[in-house]
Amino acid sequence: MNKFFSILLFSCLSVFAQNEITINSFTKNAQREPIITRLDITDEIVIVWKSENQVDSASAGDIYMQFLDKNMQPFRGEILVNDSTIGDQKNPQIASNKNGDFIIVWSSFENNNSQNIYDIKAKFFPIEQSFISDEFIVNSYRINSQIKPQVAINDNREFIIVWESWFQDGSDRGIYAQRFNYLMEKIGSEFLVNTTTQFSQAKPVVKYYNDGRFIITWESWNEAEKGYNLFAKVYDKDGNVLKDEFLINSYTDNYQWFADISISSKNIIDLVWCSWEQDGYDGGIYLRSFDENYNPIGEEILVNSSTEFYQWLPKIKRFEDDKKVIVWSSWNLDGSREGVYYKIFNDQNKPITLDARLNETTESYQWEPNIITLPTNEILAVWSSWNGVSDDYDVIAKNEMPKYLVGTINSSKYNHSNGNSTSDFIVHVIDSTKLTGDDYEISFAKFNNDFLDFSIIDLTTNKIKIDNYPLNLGQNVQYLTEEFDGIIVELKPNFELAMDYEKSKFINNSGSNLNYEIEKPVISPTTAPIDIAVVWGSTDTLSYGNYVTALDTAVNQENVKEIILPFYTENVLTEEKLDLLVLENKNTINKKWDAGETIVFLTPEPYKTNLFSTHAQLISFTASENIVLPNIGDTNYIYTKKPLTENDVFQFTTNSSNIILGIKEYPIDNSYILFQNYPNPFNPTTTIKYSLTSLGKGSISSVKLVVYDLLGGEIKTLVNEFQKPGNYQITFDASSLSSGIYFYKLQINDNSLVKKMMLLK
Repeated sequence: MNKFFSILLFSCLSVFAQNEITINSFTKNAQREPIITRLDITDEIVIVWKSENQVDSASAGDIYMQFLDKNMQPFRGEILVNDSTIGDQKNPQIASNKNGDFIIVWSSFENNNSQNIYDIKAKFFPIEQSFISDEFIVNSYRINSQIKPQVAINDNREFIIVWESWFQDGSDRGIYAQRFNYLMEKIGSEFLVNTTTQFSQAKPVVKYYNDGRFIITWESWNEAEKGYNLFAKVYDKDGNVLKDEFLINSYTDNYQWFADISISSKNIIDLVWCSWEQDGYDGGIYLRSFDENYNPIGEEILVNSSTEFYQWLPKIKRFEDDKKVIVWSSWNLDGSREGVYYKIFNDQNKPITLDARLNETTESYQWEPNIITLPTNEILAVWSSWNGVSDDYDVIAKNEMPKYLVGTINSSKYNHSNGNSTSDFIVHVIDSTKLTGDDYEISFAKFNNDFLDFSIIDLTTNKIKIDNYPLNLGQNVQYLTEEFDGIIVELKPNFELAMDYEKSKFINNSGSNLNYEIEKPVISPTTAPIDIAVVWGSTDTLSYGNYVTALDTAVNQENVKEIILPFYTENVLTEEKLDLLVLENKNTINKKWDAGETIVFLTPEPYKTNLFSTHAQLISFTASENIVLPNIGDTNYIYTKKPLTENDVFQFTTNSSNIILGIKEYPIDNSYILFQNYPNPFNPTTTIKYSLTSLGKGSISSVKLVVYDLLGGEIKTLVNEFQKPGNYQITFDASSLSSGIYFYKLQINDNSLVKKMMLLK
């Protein structure tokens, strides 16, 4: 049972939606910027936030906190943290250690020498005398504003505070830090963190290792690229630099910002941040880990499954067993402005939950999230909510037991019983003990002639499980049902009719050295919901050049049906033959198809809009002078993405024997293609071609192409950069190498393909 149900017995906290609770009692003005920590030794929760005009009308903002006990019951009442209530207090942050000590920092408005500036203030709360200490000013430099502090405290009661300081390092903002002992005495002077001082350095974060080391990360403006990159620096327990500033993100276009850090019991660093347009749709949340020696562990990975709209403001916290939860704010996925979402990963950065929404109240803004983990494997999150209880922002908290994934139902047991959409679905198993073994059906209906919704019915009991779930947020959204009968169903709809370049392929059994590209036709393009098979026969020729066995005839550009073909083409779905147009090379017109000549697939009835409506065209090419044509047993498949309609029906069964344990890895087989180099064998140069396909509008991949010798020694890196979807080719010059077998490896993010090539001199 969720612990928050017990709060219903108390009138001091307001409850709305389902398990959400309102932390603040003062509701006349905005309550924002909530942060949260757990005091391990007492099992208490401390929530801190900024409240506007709560003290009086002259106080623009003040810092308040509220304690919750282990049963999530408030005690002590709301507590004003700052001593001075003149002006504005904002940007609160909190840190605690295992002893139960904690410290709160914030930006405090001061009128210093007639300048309207902010200082950094702090108040220390040792476990044995929680409310005795006074606030104190952290920064020594007080000429310009100091803002956006962050704080960390270790188990020796030493703490470090970092912040942004305007113009102190000579150029816009710089990152400064100050260390303190448990008596709130400064350890040394405040020091500049960033080595690069040009332009702005902003939004610092600091965390302690268990051995006393600490790491500081921040975002740094790159004038050449017009965006921010993330950097970090590591210090020993005495404040000496162990690792000078180093780049966190490998994707450096646009903005990498709003970072957060977590450190594991094994000293693994995890960083999360918002990366702008890297996932193809404005902001996405990325995670990257570094080992104890500060070396990256793999590439950065995308956290959010829904890439439509933007995601930002990520925070990360660890559980006791080193799995990690990441929370963020997402635009419009809950149907109204911003919502709060989270996902949990194991210590190998593999997801063990789906993306999950925390806020039950979806109207208007639910954002600025912060989160902690509990020993029970639950999470407790806080965020700012507009129009939840009052007429302004309130601080909301929610305790939740995540729905950890057991596995998925084997997709071979899914059935697309009606319709031909290329949409897909996944049945995620949450609780195998609740599986019914029943048969279920997914059907679709049109809502107000605007968008489709779907329903799920248990065919065995004839009970509706999901009723009219709207598919109204776009293509790249993770549509998840509520849990029922131990499962969550994920719909992966396709809404557009388009060529499926990713899935299309050539089955080469003959050893042909032709490569192919599928293109949008230039003559009256009209895409049809069909899949095409180009089935090759014998390409052997007679003495005068004609094919021994002609399988079909195509029209030429004058619409005369006279081009002899060594293949035939059919619609895979209906097995009906398709009409073709062949664009012969003007220099070699011979009334038969030859390698390099474009094959145009005419749009069949009833989809054509005119006599020469065309569906797609297929181009063949090779760099070899000795062309090896396809032959019997070879087939080109040209697939089409077909939209979801009211006619589509899917079925599945939840038999426990069909569970595939673990997290379903989404297939990447068609996300990229590595072609055989040509010529092969070669001397001294050869061309390596590969194709990257889009996983979403504007998606960008980390691409590395490396040549190795027979023993696995690295010979040359040909490509090492981020690339957009498209076709690429690289010339490899082996003039300095000896004859022999070599390998080339294409790595896309965390996946790779390897092919063999031969150098003959």
